[in-house]
Amino acid sequence: MIPARPINRLAAYIVDFLITGILMLVIYFIFSFDLIYLFGKGILNMDFNTAIHFYRVTFINVLLICSYFTLIPYLLDGQTIGKKLFRIKVVMVDGSKITFASLFIREILGKLLLNFINIFLANLTSYVLMVYREDKRAIGDIFAKTMVVDITNIDNKEE
Repeated sequence: MIPARPINRLAAYIVDFLITGILMLVIYFIFSFDLIYLFGKGILNMDFNTAIHFYRVTFINVLLICSYFTLIPYLLDGQTIGKKLFRIKVVMVDGSKITFASLFIREILGKLLLNFINIFLANLTSYVLMVYREDKRAIGDIFAKTMVVDITNIDNKEE
């Protein structure tokens, strides 16, 4: 197995980030949340009902993002749309198919919770690990015993 190049992982993440960002905006508009109000007045100046609605829709968006990064790769053999575009996927360290539990640990514990603690520092640390480790594994991969591999030159016989 050849570890995926960090630049491919980053590019796939950017694609997935854009997809989830667009989906989040769609959710806000579906629930008729007035984004102009939020940006014009500021989150600290919202009335109580608007704030409750904002947090409800935000919770739906968090569930959407968690689902995108756990359910999609589980159903698509370790790949999100971004990973498919860059021909990489998440597998267990031994090369076997990713499990839902490992995806949950990798994405929710390995990424989401770290991002809540400190988005910039967590992602920077994970990326630095990925760049300098021989096996190119990031924090979520280490926790879940997974790795992202390049599938460009894999024959159908090996799958």
